[in-house]
Amino acid sequence: MDGKRQFAHERFRETEREWEDALHNPFTQVVLPGDRVPTNFLRLHEAAYAPGRNLDEWAKARGQGEHAVTGGLPTRSDLALHLRLTERKAALLDRIAIKKGRPEAAVQAEEARALASQLRAEIDGAA
Repeated sequence: MDGKRQFAHERFRETEREWEDALHNPFTQVVLPGDRVPTNFLRLHEAAYAPGRNLDEWAKARGQGEHAVTGGLPTRSDLALHLRLTERKAALLDRIAIKKGRPEAAVQAEEARALASQLRAEIDGAA
């Protein structure tokens, strides 16, 4: 590894760990499926969960309209958002388990997939 790359790895190692930990446990409080998640319960910045919101605000401030960025995107219920985040969490935990050799991450990924399955069934039942 060259010097610049090694420096970057060392410089951002702690930040990477914080993100990985937040992916394992994304909420600071217990959140049940279907609950609305207050932004102060999130361990990562809310933009990590809904990046279009900040872009909409930026575009609105420049006269582009209320939902210039996200207006064309399909809307999702909070339950569907929770499902999507849970599926992403499972995939990222799988990567952490393999990349970092952390078997507990594989177990957490399986738990996240089980929760995603329950959420999917709940969404299908509500349709």
